[in-house]
Amino acid sequence: MIKKLTGGWRVKLETQKAGCFATELKSNNCKLTKWLLQAHLAGVPHLKIGWVSRTKGLKDPYVHSVLAVTNHPVNELTSELGLDFTQVWGALKYIIMTLQKYSEGSYIILRDPTKKTVYIYKTLDDEFKRKK
Repeated sequence: MIKKLTGGWRVKLETQKAGCFATELKSNNCKLTKWLLQAHLAGVPHLKIGWVSRTKGLKDPYVHSVLAVTNHPVNELTSELGLDFTQVWGALKYIIMTLQKYSEGSYIILRDPTKKTVYIYKTLDDEFKRKK
């Protein structure tokens, strides 16, 4: 069963690279958007994405092999995802303005993965301080 999972993924990647990438765009939209924003801020023209698989199936989580590396222009990926950087800055400004209404302290911002909802939780003042 393990070989079938890994082998199937490898064959699919070799024959249908664009389909695999489209699936990842859909499944990991937030992660790819974050990478695109980081690339844009750094002035990087291309984003390289590596396709990796575990060498020994699910038994060894530390040994991997690189199946493929794809090179994508940041501008093309941005338009493919429908990402508008002015909207990103607008969202950041809204979050900052919302946080300014709260009292000083530590907060956690959490996005619901199934909805377009963001939750803000106040933490205890010493919650994240390192204990010696």
